Amino acid sequence: MNGFFNDIKKLSHLVRYHRSIFFRKIRPYPPLGFWLVYLGVAYQQVPLCIVQNYLASAMISFYIMVWFGYLFLSDFDEVMEHLLLLQINSRFLYVASKIVFLIAVSALVGVIGSVFPIIIKPISLLAGYAWPVDVGAVNFIGGLLLHFVIGCMGVSVAFLFQPNPEKRNNSSIATLALMLFALLAVVKNQAFNIDGLARHVLLVFTPLYEILQLFSESEVFTASDMLLAVIGGSAYFLLAVAFGYWFYNKRVYGPLIAKQN
Repeated sequence: MNGFFNDIKKLSHLVRYHRSIFFRKIRPYPPLGFWLVYLGVAYQQVPLCIVQNYLASAMISFYIMVWFGYLFLSDFDEVMEHLLLLQINSRFLYVASKIVFLIAVSALVGVIGSVFPIIIKPISLLAGYAWPVDVGAVNFIGGLLLHFVIGCMGVSVAFLFQPNPEKRNNSSIATLALMLFALLAVVKNQAFNIDGLARHVLLVFTPLYEILQLFSESEVFTASDMLLAVIGGSAYFLLAVAFGYWFYNKRVYGPLIAKQN
């Protein structure tokens, strides 16, 4: 039991360390600023449907988390990696701390996207124009879950494309591959004309399109559709992270271990 609590303590310290690195080096404010400007414009359009606005917002949060995750994981300081790994003596715990931190960022992004229409309503009234959208508790919870699940899928995609620190010159190729992969998450069904069961192969590009389609004609989040979205997004996240951890070890820590030997 003491070992478990020690691991939790180490994880907490690592997450705080990642937070300092993230806000000092990644500087997340430009993409968040663009997103908030987009939301401010989108929520003033008439007619308004909160579910459809949440879908658009969640889709952008996916790309925000892909961006954040890739930049964060690409900031690889070889010396610091060695020191931290020696200190905690657990490669799994160190990699897990990065994923936990990005999940926390995804949760924060989800909260911002979900509360935005609630916050902007009194601001719009003070500005002298009526803002007719009533979010409601059900839609707020649904929007929050949707943002979080889709954001976590963005984290898993970024994790899959973590570049090899020994091959910095190939980073542009990795970035292009990531951009194409992330784009196909939305346009895969239009890009590949596949029917029947074979369409499920396209889920390798994340079930983002399928989750968005669940609510494409909805005016309220239903429990059944939300459950499908959470199960589908969580399953993809877990599988991608499991595969990404194996790949991450070979691609990132494999060269470090070989160098030590």
